[in-house]
Amino acid sequence: MPERHLPLKCAATAAAVLMSAALTQGSAFAAPQTEQPPPPPEQELTPAPDQSGSIFANPANCRGKTNSPHRSTHVPNSVNVTASTTCDYAVERVMVDVKLYSSRWYGWELAENPPGPKNRYGVRSVSNNHADYDCAGVHDYLGQSYHESVIAGEVYSATTSRRTDGISCA
Repeated sequence: MPERHLPLKCAATAAAVLMSAALTQGSAFAAPQTEQPPPPPEQELTPAPDQSGSIFANPANCRGKTNSPHRSTHVPNSVNVTASTTCDYAVERVMVDVKLYSSRWYGWELAENPPGPKNRYGVRSVSNNHADYDCAGVHDYLGQSYHESVIAGEVYSATTSRRTDGISCA
């Protein structure tokens, strides 16, 4: 008897795998995990540790920052988040990639149409934003950003995030 239900079990498993892939598609970095503490809202960009494990200071004092997700004041029924990478002086390249997530019963959902990374060359700062234009009801929102600067060929990076709970779009 159990053999008759095998195709149904296979179809259910395949559907679950496809749904999981569809929910995560399009994200430049992984969806936020609730088990780990989130990155801070602002921090200094650092290079990867060298062989000894030490990290060298960022000579241009470049910092990444994610601002609080908030209801847009210029686009009705939308939530917006901005992020920036700023240095004390012009560097070879600065970059910021920002994503906006909303809380759902199944976890964090990436808002549609993420802007992708924004690069600027020979300047000291760059900013970017991501909006959720389908805001309905009340949700928690999380902005998460990846930042980079290039100084004398060395890549410095950081990840920042900021969360705002209970944003109402009703």
